[in-house]
Amino acid sequence: MTKMFSVTVYPDPLAGEYLTVSDALNQVLDMIEALERSEATDPSERTIVWRLTKAHTNSPPFTLVAEPFPIKPDLSVVMEANRVANLFANDVKELLDGRVSGVVFDAMPALKRVIERNTSTITRTEIVISGDEPFNIRPQNAKAAKAAIERAEIAEREKMPDWQRTEYGTVEGEITGLTRWNGKPALDVIERLSEKKFTCVLSDDLSAKIGPAHKWSEVWEGRRVNLTGALHYNSEGDLKRADIEDFEEVPWTDVTIHDLKAFDVLGERTMKEHLDELRGEAVG
Repeated sequence: MTKMFSVTVYPDPLAGEYLTVSDALNQVLDMIEALERSEATDPSERTIVWRLTKAHTNSPPFTLVAEPFPIKPDLSVVMEANRVANLFANDVKELLDGRVSGVVFDAMPALKRVIERNTSTITRTEIVISGDEPFNIRPQNAKAAKAAIERAEIAEREKMPDWQRTEYGTVEGEITGLTRWNGKPALDVIERLSEKKFTCVLSDDLSAKIGPAHKWSEVWEGRRVNLTGALHYNSEGDLKRADIEDFEEVPWTDVTIHDLKAFDVLGERTMKEHLDELRGEAVG
């Protein structure tokens, strides 16, 4: 028999008799998202879709019941749905006891939002998996869960390599606009390789050399340039700021289809000889 998944949300009596629409619906949606992520974080790898079979308000609480259905009609998901539901329930109970383990890591984004509401506007969230005893998220155990999540996130960050650094060099990018950084004239630039935006701060000498910003913008916005100076990277290794002392435009070269067709890549070599040379397999 396939297990049903039920969520009931109770308002904080001090905040009012009724739940807000946002709290009620988002709490349920986040619980379902956490359940789905317990099967697989990538939606394309899931075999189960949880469908709404019942919803009601026995004022003031709000209840939703979902049942598992196969994404592909020719498959049975009874065993997988029972496995996922039991795994989710056990690991969430562990979280409420202050321990982060199992599928909680995969369901962390949604569970964090659930826990946060249970420490503010929602007094209780009851989860029932048919055939099992219900369990509740209350402000007391929600605080223990929140502290456990924070400890787990700190431990995870400490394990990650720190790529924060400053290098002196040149980076190529496309100028997308003008801005200011700490009162200094600066550029918004899209880096060519990563296609991510960073701030390029102009030195005083370079700013004076370029001239008034409005004239400079008319000439340079949208151009590709090589920027030379101090390159500042964050802990993830992304370029976030460049303090530049010089720059030069990267010229565009227009090549026609006719020119490309006329370009002789092989020379006097055969295709096999050309490929062998590229692969380093050429002899002699």
